Amino acid sequence: MKFKVFLAQFFILFICVKLNAQIENEIKSFTDSTEVIVNNGRKMIVRSIINNENVKSIEIYNYLQNTVMGKGYAAFYYSEELNINLLLSNWAEWVNKAKQYNKYSNAFCHPNAYPISPIIFDELRKKNDSIVDLLENSSLNNEDKLIIKIYLHYLKIGRPDDLYSKMLAEFNKEYPITSYADFLKLYMPHKTTKTSLAFSAGTRALFLTENLNEQFNPEFGFFMSFNLNINRVFSSLYFTGGNLYLNPPFSTYNGTDTLNFNKNERFSSFQGGVYLGYFLVRSNRFHIAPYLNLSGGYLESTKFNSNNNNDDDGDIKIYSSFIYGAGIHTEVKIWEFKSKNQSPYYYWGYEAFNNHISLKLDSGFDFIANSDNKYKGNIGYFNLGLVWGFGIY
Repeated sequence: MKFKVFLAQFFILFICVKLNAQIENEIKSFTDSTEVIVNNGRKMIVRSIINNENVKSIEIYNYLQNTVMGKGYAAFYYSEELNINLLLSNWAEWVNKAKQYNKYSNAFCHPNAYPISPIIFDELRKKNDSIVDLLENSSLNNEDKLIIKIYLHYLKIGRPDDLYSKMLAEFNKEYPITSYADFLKLYMPHKTTKTSLAFSAGTRALFLTENLNEQFNPEFGFFMSFNLNINRVFSSLYFTGGNLYLNPPFSTYNGTDTLNFNKNERFSSFQGGVYLGYFLVRSNRFHIAPYLNLSGGYLESTKFNSNNNNDDDGDIKIYSSFIYGAGIHTEVKIWEFKSKNQSPYYYWGYEAFNNHISLKLDSGFDFIANSDNKYKGNIGYFNLGLVWGFGIY
C-alpha cells in the first residue's frame, strides 16, 4: 500500500515537472507577431517616406492601423501620427487626430518600438515649405488650413516666436469656438509673452537745480536696478547712492548749537524707488520706453552724528522726501547667448531662457516734494550701465 502511494506521488511530481518545463519552453519561444509586424512596418514607412513613395507609405500606414486595432498599444505615438500624415498629405486623417485630441493623444507604442520620431521630425522640417504649398491647394476649409500652418510654423522654428503668436491670435479671433480647442490648449504652446528679467549696474550722474545747484557740486555715484519687462510694460526697481560736495561753506543752527560746514564737506545722497513705463519700441536690438518715477530719497550729512548713536538725531538733512518725476529708458543689445535647444520628438521640448548683455541709458528729471526751506531745487540725472537679462529681449 505504501509503495502504491509512493508511486502515485512520484507520478504526480513527474507530470508537474514536465508541464513546467513545457511552459518554460513555450514562454521562451513565444513571439508576439503583432510586435514584429509593427516594428517592421515602422522601419518600412520611414524608408518609404524618405524615398517619396507616398502610395506605398499610405498602404503601410493603413495596414499597421488595422493590425493594432483592438490591441493594447498603437502603431505610432501621437506626434508621429500628426507628422506622418502631414508628410503623406493625408489631411483628413491629420484633422481627425487633432480635433479628437483627447481620444488619440494617450496612444503608446510597444516598449520595444523601433524609434522613428527623430527621422520623421527632421524629414518634416526639411519638407515644411513644400507641405505648405500642397496644403494651399488642398480641399480643406480655411480653419483646417490655418491650424496646420500654425503647427508647421512651430515645428519649423522650434519655439513660439512672434509670428506664431500672431497666427494664433488671428485663429482665436476668427474661430472663437473651434473643434481644435483641446488640441490648442493641451498640446500646442500658448502664444508668447515677451517677458524678461534683468539686473543692471553702472554709474549715475546727478545735477541739481536752483540754489541746491549753487550749494553742491554735481555728483557721480552708482546705481543698481532689477528690471521686469512684460510685453510693452517696463518696470524697474532701483536704488542709487553717492556723495555731493559742498561748494560754499555754510552754518546752520540745530536748536542747541551752531554747526559749521566747510567747503568740500561730503554729503551723502540716496534714492530708491520704481520706474514704471511703456515701450514705444521693443525690437530685437533696441528699446525705448518713457517712464514715471516714484521714489524716496535724501541728502544729508552725518558729520555731527555721534558714532555711539544709532539713530539719526545728529543727521543734518538738506532734504528727506518723496520724489517723483519722469524719464526715458533706452537700451541697446550688444550680445545674446543661450543654451542648446533640445529638439522635441515625442512631445514638445523646451528652450532655455535667452541671455543677453546690453547697454542702457536712463535719463530724466525728478521733483523733490519736501526740502529745507533754505535749499530749493530738483534733480536731473543720467544712469549709464550694463544689463544682464534673461528671457525675450
